[in-house]
Amino acid sequence: MMSMFENIYLYTGDKDIKAVAEQIAAAIRGEVTHDRDQVVVARRLSADSDASVSGKVERNPFYESPPNPQHPEVMALYDISYDVWCPLSEEEQAREAASVFNDITDRLEWPALLTHNGDLLIAAWAPATGRTEFPPGTSSYAESQELWNPYADPAGIAHPAP
Repeated sequence: MMSMFENIYLYTGDKDIKAVAEQIAAAIRGEVTHDRDQVVVARRLSADSDASVSGKVERNPFYESPPNPQHPEVMALYDISYDVWCPLSEEEQAREAASVFNDITDRLEWPALLTHNGDLLIAAWAPATGRTEFPPGTSSYAESQELWNPYADPAGIAHPAP
């Protein structure tokens, strides 16, 4: 089994975790379950499979409000973390996570980031800026800030300009 995750970070403006999980589940055509004190959103991989893509939805443990300018990292600007995992190869898990990310960004209006294991940026989306696919190896830390800077103000890009 894999221990790597694909992470989807969302900026919801501090919405309730359970409410966010319900909206994610509706967007991906999945369901919310509870594992002890964790809120989990899952959906089946395909109609003929018992396997699922799932992950816990939680307050992002890296979230900083206001952000720390001494340690810029784009994921610290997003208040919700959805850690996506499935029992497949790393490549298949990445495809499933991209599909989940697409469903979320197609149906919900929250700025979002898709990362591999929290540190490599794959894609970002926001209502005001649209979608960006990042070059392979783009870090979510300061060394790639010029690439992710358009997504560094999730509250400011949550709504398109009039």
